[in-house]
Amino acid sequence: MAAEQRVGRFDNAQALAQKINYSAMTVGRAMGELEVAGLARIARSGKTKALIFGTENEPVQWRTLWERALPLLRSPVRRAFPLYECPSHLTAPARLGGISALARYSMLNDPKIETWVVGSEWYRGNAVAFEGAEAPGPDWGNESLEIWSYDPGLSGTSESSWIRGEYAARGGIVDRLSLYLALRGSNDERVEQALEKMIGDITW
Repeated sequence: MAAEQRVGRFDNAQALAQKINYSAMTVGRAMGELEVAGLARIARSGKTKALIFGTENEPVQWRTLWERALPLLRSPVRRAFPLYECPSHLTAPARLGGISALARYSMLNDPKIETWVVGSEWYRGNAVAFEGAEAPGPDWGNESLEIWSYDPGLSGTSESSWIRGEYAARGGIVDRLSLYLALRGSNDERVEQALEKMIGDITW
C-alpha cells in the first residue's frame, strides 16, 4: 500500500488498519515483518506506532524498495476457476486481471476468455451466488474468476493511479504491481517479457 500511494510514512497503525479494513493485530504483525526484513522501521511514541520508509535525509526510492521486497512477496491468487458467466448483480466489484489485464498494459493480444478478480473476503460473502455458474473446465467457461487474498480494489484510489490503468467495465483493472506478482513465473516467454516491460514503464 505504501508503494501504491507513494507514502513514506504511516503515523498511526490503528488508522491504517481501519483504512485497509484489516485488524490492528494483522497490521501490527505486518509492520513487524517489514521491520525485520529491513524494508521499513517502526517509531514508537507511547502506544502509537508509526511505520516509516526511507530516512529524513534520504527519501524512499520506490523502485529500489520494490526490488528488495520482491523475494518476500507471493502471488495474491488463492484460487482460479472458469465460469459460464459471472452473475450480473455481482460483477460490480470485479476487476480485470490475469492475461486480460496484461494485454491492456502491454502489446499482448487479448485472450479468448476474460479473467476477473475479486477479494477472498468478498467472495466468501457471495459464494452461494456462484453455485451453478462454475464451469467444469476451461473449455466450457466463458469467463475466468480469480480469488485474491486481498481486495484488488485497495489500489483503486487516485493516489495509486500511477500503477493502475483505466478500464471502464465493472470495477476497472487490477494494479500493475499486484498483476506482476500474480503472473510472474509463467512458462510463456511472451508473458514474462510483457511483465518486465510493464514494470519498466512505470514512472516511479
